[in-house]
Formats: sequence, C-alpha cells, structure tokens
Amino acid sequence: KKMALAWTIDCAADEIEFTLAADVADGAKAWLSVGFHADAVPAVAMAGADIVQCRFTGGATAECKDRTASGFATPTDDAAQSLSDVSGAFADGRVSLTFRRKLDTGDADDDVVIAEDGKLFLIYGMHDANADLNAKHNLRNLQAAAVDVFANDGGDGAGAPGDGMGVDGDGGDAPPVNVTTIVVAAVAAVVILAFIAGIGFLIYRNRQQKQRMAGGVGADGGTSLGMRPASRRNMNGAGSRRQMARRPSSRARVRS
Repeated sequence: KKMALAWTIDCAADEIEFTLAADVADGAKAWLSVGFHADAVPAVAMAGADIVQCRFTGGATAECKDRTASGFATPTDDAAQSLSDVSGAFADGRVSLTFRRKLDTGDADDDVVIAEDGKLFLIYGMHDANADLNAKHNLRNLQAAAVDVFANDGGDGAGAPGDGMGVDGDGGDAPPVNVTTIVVAAVAAVVILAFIAGIGFLIYRNRQQKQRMAGGVGADGGTSLGMRPASRRNMNGAGSRRQMARRPSSRARVRS
C-alpha cells in the first residue's frame, strides 16, 4: 500500500497547501493523515505530533481535522482549527485530499511552526477500509530524515516517502516495504547460493572417489600416470633373468 504527499507554498499568503493521496477500494471508506514534528521523530512516533486527518465526503468535498496526538491513542481535536480550503476527490481507485494552513498558525500549543529553514519530520497514517477518524490506523510509517518543504516546493511530492507505507503491527513504526523486500531477497539469495555450493561439493567428492577406485587418482590427490606395465615386468623378475643370462659369457672370456 502506498500513500503520497505533495505540497505547494504560497509565500505571498504565508501558507502551505498539502495534498494526501492513496489507492483505496472505496474513497468514502478511508481516511488519510499526516503528522508534523519540528524535531526528530520520537520513539513513540505519535507523541506530541501535530496531526491532520482527512476523509473524502463525496463530490469535491472532504473533512479535515486539526488534531494533536499524545501517544498510542486517538488524537484529540485542537481548540483552534487552523485548516482552510479543504477539498477532496476520488477517481480510478485513488482518493486525494487537500488542505491549506499558515506556515505559522499562531497556535503555539498544538501546531508546528514551519520555519524559514522549512525542515519538518513527517509521520503518516491511514485506514483504507474505515472512514471513522477515531478508528485506529491500519497502515502507517514515518519520515526518519527531515524534509525541506521549501527546497521541494512545486507540489510534486518530491520530498514525500509515500512509497514507504508499512503495515500496522505491534505499535512500532513499520519499515518501508521496499527495504524489507530487498532484505528478504538478499537472505534468500544467500541460502540459494549456499545450497548450490553444497551440491557442487558433493558432486566433486563423488567424482574423486570414483577416480580413486579406478586407479586414476592417488591417495594424495595426484594422478598415477607413472605406473606402467613395464615396471611390473621388472618387479616379477623377467628383466633380471635376461641380464643374468648374459653374465656367464663375460666370465668365459676372462678364463681364456
């Protein structure tokens, strides 16, 4: 499952417009959210996050809520709702939800100020089969590194990790799906290579044993090409008898 985030900054109005988008079976039965941290995402990713949750309500309309999270619990609505120009769309299995907010909303207690350096740490959550904003997400992830919204201005979502949405599990933050796939593939490749190497070694040992039994390979691994039938004739004495037959004639010449 993938979720995308895009944004455009209106410097003249000191505003930023965000669009959340995801592929879902039914746009009316889903909600999407983004959370902002001014500093690094804490161990409990939702703790202290400035959350915006949105759902499609039909036609070109949507509902978005400005909320604050305190941990592993349903975010609560901010007393001051700092969102404007909320809209939505659903077509071809993709829901898109748009909202605007000030770079500095003036709500120092609940909202993150998007400062001049434009750095934000982002978290994501969604439910792809329940439009109740109080229902727990069934998918979520986080952006571990800071995103510079000014550097990536233009609304193309260049700084958004929408392809890293993970499946909800034990309350921790799910790793990006693509990284998990690579790790699993690497482990599988190592196992396969080890299996192939083991089969190759067994085949090699089997061939060695057959060659030794046929006399083609010595016990020390070297070949026995120096063993010839002529050597066996010398060993059974045939050559020695021929040499002894010539020796008496030599002794006869000495006597005369």
